[in-house]
Amino acid sequence: PERRGATPATRRQRLEKRGQWPRAKPGNAPLSQAIYNVKSSPPKKEGICDKCGNPVVQREDETEQAITKRLETYNEKTAPLIGFYDKTGLLMSVTATSSDDVINAIQKRISK
Repeated sequence: PERRGATPATRRQRLEKRGQWPRAKPGNAPLSQAIYNVKSSPPKKEGICDKCGNPVVQREDETEQAITKRLETYNEKTAPLIGFYDKTGLLMSVTATSSDDVINAIQKRISK
C-alpha cells in the first residue's frame, strides 16, 4: 500500500531545501543565544552574531553528516515499524507542520 506523509527521502529533501543545518550560538555565550539558519536567517555578517558580535558556530549534532546519520538510523530501525503498524491497522497518518498539530490530531483521534 502507498504510504502517506513524509518518507525518509522527502524528509531529507525538506531538510536540505530549508537549509536545516542551522548554525547556532553555543551555550557558553549567555548574552545572545541567537539561532541562525544559513538559508532562511543568516547573520548579517557571515560567521558573526548580530546581537553580541561573537563567532557563530554550528553544533556538532546539526551538521549535514550528523543529520545524514540520524536519517540512516531512522531508515534502518524506525521506518520498518511503519509497515508493521500499517498492517495491524494501528498506523495513524497525520499531515501537519508542527508538533502541536500532531499532538492535537492524535488527541482528537483518541477521544473518538
